[in-house]
Amino acid sequence: MLARQGRRLASALNSLRVAAHNFPCPGKKNPKGEDAHFFSPLAMAVADGVGGWAEVGVDPSLYANELMKGVGAGLNSLSESERGEPMSVLKFAAGKCASVGSSTCSLFLLDPSKPLARTANIGDSGYVVYRPLPDSRVHVVGKSEEVLHGFNFPFQLGTNGDDPSKAKVLSHDLENGDLVVMFTDGFCDNVHEAQALALVTHFVGQKGGKIEELAESLAKKALEQSRNRRFASPFSLRAGKEGFYHLGGKEDDITVLVGEVSLAKP
Repeated sequence: MLARQGRRLASALNSLRVAAHNFPCPGKKNPKGEDAHFFSPLAMAVADGVGGWAEVGVDPSLYANELMKGVGAGLNSLSESERGEPMSVLKFAAGKCASVGSSTCSLFLLDPSKPLARTANIGDSGYVVYRPLPDSRVHVVGKSEEVLHGFNFPFQLGTNGDDPSKAKVLSHDLENGDLVVMFTDGFCDNVHEAQALALVTHFVGQKGGKIEELAESLAKKALEQSRNRRFASPFSLRAGKEGFYHLGGKEDDITVLVGEVSLAKP
């Protein structure tokens, strides 16, 4: 797992306040798990190292961590226009990786001066943008789209992997106080969208809660349900639709980031 605070750009007026929570999957060779993440005042990213590499003696976390280091390096060294484009950052990061391995990746970039986010997503990690309303209700105003070859076979960057240009690029208009929840598939395979919305709504209704608490509660819900052999998990329901049998949750590394959007006053 990797978490690095990038330097704040002098021109950054808007910003993200970010909290992260991670539960490594028990039983893996690397006790820290195979997920990695990065955040800065203008960016959030997660990577999920493809576990199959462990079968040939490769630590899947190496590539994922290197990819996240590459994201940070790109945000520091690319030109101002390039570091605002998620595809440019993703290609830079992938190009810096020397480790054998592969990984999914989700990248969220906050524009420093406009109420706008630009994103790139490859594989089955992702994010959801929630908007708290004055009456303590919460609306989903944007979310990532998975990029898959097929069931349980995500597109991935890295060795023998897919070109970064295959990532799905989106943009989202933002408002002050929006909440961005970013995650690896250990979360979305085990927590239904309605359940995540309920947890975010509960957090907003508390008024004054810390985003660290929200990140932890979301990750704990995924952990709890991943171990429930009778739970109709999102993964089990998708498996059934594809003709496969899987009962209960899916144990995996779980990483959740929560970012709170702060927009500069006009």
